[in-house]
Amino acid sequence: WEALAPYIPGDSLHFALSYEGTIAAGAFPDQPEETTVTGGWPASFDPQRPDTWGEASTEKPPHILYLPLLSRQGAGQQSEVETAVVSKVETGNRRPISSGRAEVLRIQQPEALAGGPRPAPTANDFYKSCPGSPGDPAWNTADVIEKIKLAEKLSSYAFDEELKWPQVDPQNYPIVQAEGTLNKVEISHLDSPVLHTSHDLDMRMSLLKEYRWLSLFTDENGHTLSGGPNLVLETESKFITYRAFPVSGDHVTVKGRWIFDCGHDPKTEIHPIPIFETDRLLTLPDGIGIPGHLKTVRVAHIWMNSNPHPWTYDLSALTPFTFEVQWAQSGYGASKIRFYRVLVASGGAASANDVVVTGVGPNTVQFTITPPGSTGQYYYEVILGYLDAKNPTSASGALHHVSLDAIKILDDHDDGAPDCVWNHDCGEWTMAIAVNNDWRRIWFQKWVLDVDDDNLYALSNMVVPIAGDASLSLRVIGYENDDWNLTKAFEFPGDHISTSPQDSGWLLGSPSSLCCSQHTKTTSDWQLYYTVHQGYDGPTALPLLNGTYWAFRLADEPNDDDFMRIDLGTLPVPDEGALPHLTEYSSYITQSPLQKNGVHVLSNDVDRYQFALDEFANVSFGPLPPGVHIQVEETFPWYYSGSLPQNLVDMIGYKSAWLKVYGDQPAVTDQQYTLKVYTTWRTLPPDWGEDQEQGRLTPHGGRLVDLVTPDPAATVIHQWGSEPERRHLTKDWAWQHVQEDIDYYDVWIPPVQTRPPGQPACKFDRDGKLEIRAYDMHLRAGTSHLPGDVVAEADNSITLTNLNTQFPDTEWSVAPMPLSPDGNEGNLLFQNAWGAKADTEYPNAAALLVLFLTSPANQRPIAESGFALPTHMSLLNDSDFLASLDLSSRVLLAGAATGQPFFYGEHNGEVIGEMGNALNAIWLGEKDIQTALDDAVAAVNEIVSAD
Repeated sequence: WEALAPYIPGDSLHFALSYEGTIAAGAFPDQPEETTVTGGWPASFDPQRPDTWGEASTEKPPHILYLPLLSRQGAGQQSEVETAVVSKVETGNRRPISSGRAEVLRIQQPEALAGGPRPAPTANDFYKSCPGSPGDPAWNTADVIEKIKLAEKLSSYAFDEELKWPQVDPQNYPIVQAEGTLNKVEISHLDSPVLHTSHDLDMRMSLLKEYRWLSLFTDENGHTLSGGPNLVLETESKFITYRAFPVSGDHVTVKGRWIFDCGHDPKTEIHPIPIFETDRLLTLPDGIGIPGHLKTVRVAHIWMNSNPHPWTYDLSALTPFTFEVQWAQSGYGASKIRFYRVLVASGGAASANDVVVTGVGPNTVQFTITPPGSTGQYYYEVILGYLDAKNPTSASGALHHVSLDAIKILDDHDDGAPDCVWNHDCGEWTMAIAVNNDWRRIWFQKWVLDVDDDNLYALSNMVVPIAGDASLSLRVIGYENDDWNLTKAFEFPGDHISTSPQDSGWLLGSPSSLCCSQHTKTTSDWQLYYTVHQGYDGPTALPLLNGTYWAFRLADEPNDDDFMRIDLGTLPVPDEGALPHLTEYSSYITQSPLQKNGVHVLSNDVDRYQFALDEFANVSFGPLPPGVHIQVEETFPWYYSGSLPQNLVDMIGYKSAWLKVYGDQPAVTDQQYTLKVYTTWRTLPPDWGEDQEQGRLTPHGGRLVDLVTPDPAATVIHQWGSEPERRHLTKDWAWQHVQEDIDYYDVWIPPVQTRPPGQPACKFDRDGKLEIRAYDMHLRAGTSHLPGDVVAEADNSITLTNLNTQFPDTEWSVAPMPLSPDGNEGNLLFQNAWGAKADTEYPNAAALLVLFLTSPANQRPIAESGFALPTHMSLLNDSDFLASLDLSSRVLLAGAATGQPFFYGEHNGEVIGEMGNALNAIWLGEKDIQTALDDAVAAVNEIVSAD
């Protein structure tokens, strides 16, 4: 705004006001939609005409009494040091003086969450317990006397802890426990020395939903929410070990006094905190060998203090303390064998036995801790993770330590009267530094001088071990604690020193890039000197003392799911009648409730194996130690489980297998075993199609796959719209069991439609195709079964296109030759001959071989195979032999009765070849009979005349 004339407080003020704004949807229970609000004062005025504006009286400034309200706000935020304005009693027409703090619109949300044990406290509840606090509606209606009483009440909050921190529900919930994630951590720079012996560790927690009934919170914009996600945690920094100091992002579980924090905007807190648990992920060496591997674990820090100030507690009344933390990792394919280890147990008679597991879930573990005494301070540090890390990263070159060498003070934040050395005015600093979230207490209220006094403060024994090569994170918290002085009346302020960002701190760079020299980190207040060194002397996930013990037991881990099985390879199968082949593999079952030097195993251990066989086989397994068992999960895992009918599984035996080895619990905890697999030959009957292949060198001599008729087992999906007709047929299971066993199939397909000549291509065109699939087999497709007749060849599946050209629709078979014009029958007779070289060195052996091959016993299978006609007439009179032949062979054999032997001398092969070409041309419709024979005669004459 801009004044149009000079103004003196007490004069009448001539002005007008208009406003326009938006109230968010859901801000009020009865207002689900976003609403625009407008208005003004006076109700109707013209901004260009002052005579339409209103007039208001003003008051002279009152006499002011400053009362201390001590701030916990961060640097750069509005201070909470409030000024209560109290007027002397004056005569005249004066209105009551309101609080000097401007009134802020506060939006009240629903007060309770469904499922909470009680409604969440409200702002009204807060002001009943904390009258006179900022925003108290009583300030707006109180007269002068009432305002003085409110101001007195307000001032008392700086001096009386019972008034300052009244319990929210002392009858039902004097002590509460809450769980969530920290989103803010700092040390307050303003706290009352009357109520504190050190400044508070201030934290803000995002509550799990089931704890939101504890929350009343006012944000930085003055909006108060009841039952919301945020809860303030406060406890004096002096009374919590720095090992348990948290960082933003930590998961925490706390137990303490549930209070209103009077003298502030409405809020509830857990304050102070006698029991505090914080946990986060951390990278450590696994402790198995040197340097070993890196392991991601979760580290939980548990702090118990019977006197966190200003109240004392009987820890036996607050414990056992039960809390849950998440595992370091989870999810499909992750490691499975879980463990925990109590790394530190300190204070009095504290021991690792104080920590027990009282529940294990899929993603969390529940711990319960009972300290050994009802008073005192106790600290526990628990590591939990997985023994069988998946794809571990080597720790080689990734182990360092950081030394915090010295600090130079650039601004000590103290310029009052000399208070430390001679004429110096010293800052009183409290400071903590964390490297990769590992805290070190640097100073507690230490006198320091800034750079004007040329002081560099050396640090000793400030070493932080570092595992891994991710960027170093530097966090700093602290404050400067000013002395009281007259110029600041009753205020007791401190100053923030430069602190790190809340999310990840300052990122300094990887240890390997910073090693091995000194570096600095500089802010406006201080400069830190630090050095990154090689070498590691810090905690390990597992005790180094037992590195060899765990190395043997975890050598094969993880191997507990289908993607991490131990592969025994392809096992040989002995020949029929040979002795069994033995394959051995040794490993361990290591599982709950095993305890080894403080390492507690919390999961069962399952070892899974797989192997293949180079042949169908009988498989058996050797004995295992008592309590250790083997389970065959699948004998044909190359195909999906259950795909083979059980009768087929029973018949073929093993071709491969998936195995599971496990131990009884709790009897078996740490047991070595040797898996023994015996394989022997398994005899299988021929499959259903072997008989169909006897005439495979003749047309349709393989296993018939009829898509023309089609086969009754085929599925026919008729054409619908732009989708073409499809025919699908699955034949029964077949198997191959001996070397060189090849299965032959004849696939009959109907002609497919092609695009008419001249018709342009269209997006709805579907070219005909034939798909042939046989999983894990090698396929070869051609127009016949001859080895050289190959159109396509591939493993598992073949897709054939251009079907009409590559596979013309021609059916053929064997039939007798037609009669000649004179009525006589004729035929071509192909003979086979067996002989040996005349000058062989072994004439007797050669003669015996020919006699053996031409004997009736051997000529019969040769004839049955279709290779050649038999050389013994006795077979023509053998009814069993004739009945065993297929139709094509019988026709061919019958034609032999009228056939005449022929031989064309030295050109015999060429002549027969031309005769075959003529016959092929006739059968394929390429030439008529006369043309084909004429062409053959001409070609033969040319061959013969070439001599």
